Amino acid sequence: MSRIRTDLHFDDCSADDFEDINTLLELYLDELDSWQREVDNIRIMHHDVWKGSRLSPLIKQHRAGSRVEKQTRILPTGGQTDVDYMFEVTGIEVRCNEHQGSIYFKSCACQDPGSTKSNMCNTYGRIYVCKSYKLFLESHDVYAKIFTDALSFDEKEDAFLLIPAKFKENVVKNCGLDYQRNEVLSSTKSPSISGQGALNEYDGVPCLKLFSWPQVAMTWVKRQKQSGLCFHGQWKSEIVQRAPLFLVPTGNPMDDEQHLQFRLSFSMVEIACFEQISPPMRKMFGIVKYLFKAMFSGSNLLSSYHVKTLMLWKIDQIPLDDWETMKTTDFIKGMMSEIRQTLRTSNIPHFFVENCNIFPVHKVTEQNVLEYTTIFQNLPKRLKENVGMLLSQDLNIPHSEMCLNLSAIKLQDVHKTRLDAYISGYLTRLLSVITFSITENYTVSSQMGEDSVKEMKRIFAKYDNDHHISRIIPMVNSNIRRLKLCPKLIRSRVSFESNSSSKDKMSRLVHEAFEAYTNEDRLVVKDYIRKADSLRQSPDPTEGIGISVTKHHKCLHNDKPILNIIHFLENENNGRCARFYLAPELLLQHMKMQLQMSSLIINAPALQEEIGKLHTIVEKLSHKEPYLGRLSYRFAGVYLLKGYRRFVCDEQLPVRVPIPLDEFDQRRFAANFNLR
Repeated sequence: MSRIRTDLHFDDCSADDFEDINTLLELYLDELDSWQREVDNIRIMHHDVWKGSRLSPLIKQHRAGSRVEKQTRILPTGGQTDVDYMFEVTGIEVRCNEHQGSIYFKSCACQDPGSTKSNMCNTYGRIYVCKSYKLFLESHDVYAKIFTDALSFDEKEDAFLLIPAKFKENVVKNCGLDYQRNEVLSSTKSPSISGQGALNEYDGVPCLKLFSWPQVAMTWVKRQKQSGLCFHGQWKSEIVQRAPLFLVPTGNPMDDEQHLQFRLSFSMVEIACFEQISPPMRKMFGIVKYLFKAMFSGSNLLSSYHVKTLMLWKIDQIPLDDWETMKTTDFIKGMMSEIRQTLRTSNIPHFFVENCNIFPVHKVTEQNVLEYTTIFQNLPKRLKENVGMLLSQDLNIPHSEMCLNLSAIKLQDVHKTRLDAYISGYLTRLLSVITFSITENYTVSSQMGEDSVKEMKRIFAKYDNDHHISRIIPMVNSNIRRLKLCPKLIRSRVSFESNSSSKDKMSRLVHEAFEAYTNEDRLVVKDYIRKADSLRQSPDPTEGIGISVTKHHKCLHNDKPILNIIHFLENENNGRCARFYLAPELLLQHMKMQLQMSSLIINAPALQEEIGKLHTIVEKLSHKEPYLGRLSYRFAGVYLLKGYRRFVCDEQLPVRVPIPLDEFDQRRFAANFNLR
């Protein structure tokens, strides 16, 4: 190691050719961050709904990672992030380093005080269960599924050791999340089990909650050398009371007994930290994280978590006022110098736990150090190139034409033409998860459906001043009315009528029509269709808040095209039907056709004309709304035409159904002003 470190020589990051891009970069970050803050409540409510919809007596789901941290999220072109879950076994709280508890955590530092294996041992340890508590767990209807075969007697401790891999396996089996695992056998090299859902990549991390913060983490609360910092002492004390710590099944990579160990997890505390930071901090971290990934992702050494840790240290050292005047490019260069320094010293102090180095010494090779060295040798040029490519892609400006005035005009144009669709896309997703969750629970029992509605009311109450979220309340209530679940509907302090655009009114009427259509109430459907038609002011499709179709719409027995789409998607996704989103204008035309199908089926010219109208709408639908690619309105439109083609073929009708040629690989063209 010492030889490798002395080979590290880097050019300075002080070249002037990176400075001229600062103004443009800051304009871009301001705009992107304002978009993301506009939908913060929608995104967080989505996570609340997902968590609240899992009405399980065993596992509580928490979202973690960058998707729920209040970051300025910047992804490489076509990139995406995994959905990170923490699966907490509820009702169990682990004590720290003490035998009084029925289940307790003993750190490696306590078990082997003289260990020189690494100085990460403060965050790793074993979980033990006393004999009487073991009997309780094994006799419990719920806990027996998790713990019965995951405990092994340890004579030295005179208690039962919780085996991490088996615990991890059992929690994932019982978590209720429907996804296909990417690994066959559990490992403790990582705390998570990765998998593929119908559309997203997932990382599920089983965990147990600590009863209280351990002493090794309490020094963070007292660590403050100056005033005016973001993470001040009073706030830290409040976080200790409010944010739980978890134990996750992964061991010290430097320890031969890592397969027996759990690690302290501060994921919930990190979420709280990002809630606390100021806009300049958030934006600067976003661009530094992006540049780190763009330049170093191919080197298997440092990760974005290490960059996050370095950022938290910066926030804990630089007064709030200084962030307001700091140039973004200066901060980027400073952070790159910090990364360079960690390579020289092989040291990244844990942000919360004292005397703990999280630098991945075990991953260092001559190859990856050489890769870092090569990148650092011409850092200003590489930084400028990567920032230029980011702005060129997101603003759709050729790199050769990049200038401040043109870019500022492009940013204004993006704001005017795409922000509304961006917000509507998030609302479409939120509405989808709400109606799916209510329906999913209702299919189990009417009581679970009632409980789900109560939970949704509780969640909506938290956001009843949000003028965006209020826009979907009529659609949610329409779903509740169809299922006949609750006489008292969801309310909001914000009047959605006074806040409604013509797009919203159109979307609402089509949603109402579709709920009545699902209920086979033809007269009501016709009335809503008539009202929606009266709002149509443009020949272009109205791509407002879309309607999601899921496996629960198999009840539409007479709607062969919709059933065909569900069948197609199940065949493509190993039996799981990924939800798809129909643009209001498209669904309106489809429902009109279905209401007339008994007459259209015997009048081929009339059916051909209606399919032509449907095709015209599909041709104008976006590949990027509400999501790119296979979650776009265009994708659902193309598949609806395929559904009609199958229907026409099955009925042997003399009608032609043209299908637009689309690969739906637009994710690789995704910009940061698109949902993905």
